[in-house]
Amino acid sequence: MEKRIIALARKAFHLFPHKIDEPKFKVLERDEFEDLLLKSPIIKHHKEDIDFSPALSCFKGDNVEVCFCPEIIRHFNEKDDFIIALALHELYHIWNRIMVNSEEEAIMSENLVHYELGKDFPEYAKLLY
Repeated sequence: MEKRIIALARKAFHLFPHKIDEPKFKVLERDEFEDLLLKSPIIKHHKEDIDFSPALSCFKGDNVEVCFCPEIIRHFNEKDDFIIALALHELYHIWNRIMVNSEEEAIMSENLVHYELGKDFPEYAKLLY
């Protein structure tokens, strides 16, 4: 599944309508993925939602990674379009480049991404929301 997720994430990158540098796409085991996810301002305050986040973006200086957790993805939908939608969602976070430090900022960032994805890719947005 790892190679398939990476290939679909790259496909999403090529569909993405805005110019950004291609991030590094990674597939992580659940433990490592959850360690990163627990740093998120939303999940930090809502640990019960950890099973609802199958992908995340990590900004590390000028480098950006998009990480996926196959175990969480399997609980939702393993279809290609769903994985592309996840990747597009994360690419909008990268394009917006909003650094969030609070739960309120994280929610604002999510709402903006929901709007942008729905405007540019309504068929993919429907798969996530």
